[in-house]
Amino acid sequence: MTDIENAAMSPQRSITITLSDELDMFLDEEVRRGVSRSRTEYLQDLLQERYLGSLGETERKELKRAIRQGLDDAEAGRLIPLDEAFARLKAHLSLPSSKQQ
Repeated sequence: MTDIENAAMSPQRSITITLSDELDMFLDEEVRRGVSRSRTEYLQDLLQERYLGSLGETERKELKRAIRQGLDDAEAGRLIPLDEAFARLKAHLSLPSSKQQ
């Protein structure tokens, strides 16, 4: 698995940030306008955008290739059941399977 795929599938962690009143109001307004469903989603999207922008040309090409491959696979019917996909993802991330919980 590539570094980009690993980053996209990494477990999430919580962080705490402090915003000025002005930024806090801006964030609320963006959510109210429907730019994102939540404050968290808005900030995650901004960070993801910044992260992708920091990638070099090689990484961007690799990411586009991986996305194209996934879309081509889907169009060609090369799909797996959702339960199997989640089981594979949990195994890759070393998470307990639903059966083990």
